Formats: sequence, C-alpha cells, structure tokens
Amino acid sequence: MRIAASLAQMAMLLMFVVLTVFTLVHMAPGDPANLYLGLGATNEQVAAFHHQMGMDRPLPEQFFTLLRQLLTGDLGTSLAYRMPVIDIISQKLPATLMLMAAGYLFALTVGIGAGIIGAWRQDTPVETVVRVASGLVYAQPEFIVGIVVLVMATTYLPWLPIVGMGASDEKGWAAVGTVVLHLIGPALALGIARAGIYARMTLTAMLTALNQDYVVAHRAAGFSERRIVLVYALRNALLPIITTIGIEIRFLFAGAVITEVIFSWPGIGRLIFDGILNRDAPLIIGVFFIVAVLTMLINVATDIVYALLDPRVSKGTRASTAGPAATS
Repeated sequence: MRIAASLAQMAMLLMFVVLTVFTLVHMAPGDPANLYLGLGATNEQVAAFHHQMGMDRPLPEQFFTLLRQLLTGDLGTSLAYRMPVIDIISQKLPATLMLMAAGYLFALTVGIGAGIIGAWRQDTPVETVVRVASGLVYAQPEFIVGIVVLVMATTYLPWLPIVGMGASDEKGWAAVGTVVLHLIGPALALGIARAGIYARMTLTAMLTALNQDYVVAHRAAGFSERRIVLVYALRNALLPIITTIGIEIRFLFAGAVITEVIFSWPGIGRLIFDGILNRDAPLIIGVFFIVAVLTMLINVATDIVYALLDPRVSKGTRASTAGPAATS
C-alpha cells in the first residue's frame, strides 16, 4: 500500500514536471520553423514543418500525445540533431553522472571532514574557521565559483586541462588519465559550494551529538575520544546529511548546467543549454523528464539508506538528528 502510494506520487510529480516544461517551451516567443528553415521560408514550407512536428495540432492534444510517448519510452526526435532524443541523452548522460559523482565525492569528503575537525576542536579557533569558511563558500553561486576556478587554474596551473573532456581518439589508460585531468576543474567548481553546506551541517550535528547523554556515558565508560567522535557521534551526524542528499541532487543538476557551460563539459547540462538556444522542444522536455526520473530514484534510494541507518524510520517515526541512534 505504501509502495503504491509512493509510485502514484512519483507519477503525479513526473506529469507535473512534463506539463510545466511543456508549457514553458510553448510560451517562449518565436517559431522554431524560422530557426530551422530560415527567415526566407515560404508559408507552405512553414506549414509542412509544423505538420511534420505535430505543431499544428491543439496544445492539449500535443500534451497527451507526448505523455503517451513518454509512457512507452519514446522521447521523440530532436529538431537540431535529427536523431532520437533517448540516443542523444544516452551519449551525454555518462559525462554528467561522472561530473556529479566527482563533485559530490569532493563535497562530501571535504565538507564532512571539515565538520568533524571543527566539532572535535569545538570552542577553539578551528571551529570558528570552519564556521566562517563554510558560510562564505556556501554563499557563492556556482557560476562565480566556476569562473574563479577557471581563472585560477589557467593562471597558476597551466599544465591542467580545463576545457572539454579530452581527445576522443585516445584509448585505454591514456584516455582515462586525460578524462580525469579534464574532470578536476569542473568537479571542484561543482563541489565547492556543496562542501560548505555539508561542513556546516556536519559541524552542527556533531556538536549536538557530542553533548548527548549517551556520549557522556561512553566517556564515563572509558571509550577513547577518537572512537566516540568517529563512530558514535558521526553515525548520528550522518543522518541529516543523508536526508539532504536527495534534495541536493536537483540543485546539483542545476549546478551542472552552469558548470558544463563554463568548462565546455559535454554532458546533459550543456545539452539543456544548447536545446534552449536551438528551441529544440523534444530535447528539452526529454532531458528534464530523465533528470526528474533520476532525481526521484535517488530520493527513494536515500530513504532506504536512511532507514537502514536509523531503523526507527521504518516504524514511522523519523529520528531526531542527534538522538541516541548509535549507542551501540
């Protein structure tokens, strides 16, 4: 029953996303026929283009036709690329997932690490530095961070490739090394702001956990401070972080659009940007649909991981972020 309700909710959210993107695309000024046929196209050529693309039908009919196609896995044909949208996305999606994974890995590693260090050294200048630095980093928009990383890398690290993804004719480990080097800049730009979020969250959650009664009991029992911080307190501190992963993924996709444009990274974000410039409605709708599906699946996975870390969630009560869930 609960699974059926979740699936129904996901279906409604997907339909809302498709409806929103469909409406915005058709509200945009201009006629795609002028872009693809040229301003010198005759009325007959424009009419033939509209009929071929189904643009001469009423909007409600176009929308429900689109829904039927999406239900069968047909995302349509791109106006600009003249090939199925699903094929284009399958070519570009791995690059975006690679960038997001690298950026998120950097954010989690640096953010959680900084939060742990700040909590471990609470009431010292170290905690103050972590608080101030995380706040400053979090306040910076992705495009500012991206430009700063781009300028700093080209100025002080001229050997580091920044633009693109590397040569496509390389094979084996040489290709892997080239991609990794090209990935460093955009991954840093995408992950820095997220690192500020997780540093602040980890610091707050760790300080709260370290003041709980079960931590005092462990100290009285003779447990080492290292074990208390890294095992018992950290386990509770991870709960709110895991909860926000599903929420942050949508912002990570948005940040990927900006980052991929700045660094010419050939992924989904760049594809959305090009689709908007080209008034490619099937491509825009298809990309947003896939992104929405991926985001929902990640949210489901996040809930599962949260329930595994805190069994009280599966019993219907979301645990307090600093409760004694890790007393043993």
